[in-house]
Amino acid sequence: MQSKLTAKSDPSLCYSMIYEKDSVSIEFFALMLSEAMSRNLNCKDITQDIIAFRKKATGNDSSGGPNSSGEASSSDYSNEGINWVTGQSS
Repeated sequence: MQSKLTAKSDPSLCYSMIYEKDSVSIEFFALMLSEAMSRNLNCKDITQDIIAFRKKATGNDSSGGPNSSGEASSSDYSNEGINWVTGQSS
């Protein structure tokens, strides 16, 4: 499984961590997180690449986030400044 993650491009790994998180096991997500950290990968820095990868992978032109159902977003910004990949403050 680790070699499968190692072979993923940065946008592909971020895409999996964002859009497929709910469909993978906790153990596999932990492996993805470990791989992202070993690459010093910050998915926020490559958002356009992730969106392009998503369009290519799904054929979906929506550039919404993981929950792009059209619902109003929360006004809770308590985690602003936190790297959502590593969980560390930026």
